[in-house]
Amino acid sequence: MEITSFVLGVLAIVTVAMVAVIVVGIVKILKLTKQVNYVTTRLNISRGELYRYIDDTKADVWRQFEETGRDVTVVEKTIINQIDQTNQELHRRIDQLNQELDVKITQARQETGKSTHTVRTDLSGYIDSRIDKLIDTYFEYNSISKKSKKEVING
Repeated sequence: MEITSFVLGVLAIVTVAMVAVIVVGIVKILKLTKQVNYVTTRLNISRGELYRYIDDTKADVWRQFEETGRDVTVVEKTIINQIDQTNQELHRRIDQLNQELDVKITQARQETGKSTHTVRTDLSGYIDSRIDKLIDTYFEYNSISKKSKKEVING
């Protein structure tokens, strides 16, 4: 009987040890499951925050693109207006010079009694100097307007 009691005692101890190991394993599994659930929840929250941040950033970038496009359009319109004003001023000056030339030719014809061809030949130096002055004025205005355009663009 001693062997039977001994075997039953050893089996009881082994059974208790196995039950203890199983209980400890189940507790650890439950803890790990709880941690996995917590990590999954945090990951989902973080993913949502990341997607929100990406959407906000994308909206901000598109807003900046639209504002930049509007700014470029304003600068373009300003430049076009300046070009139109320069062209109008140039045409006005040419018309003024033509009127002055016609007046000078008429005066010269009346004073000298020369033909129109002769008067035009005599006044060609005057015309050349006026045209040169007009061209110089035009290029000076363009160099100034280019500087201001750069300031507008860089500003």
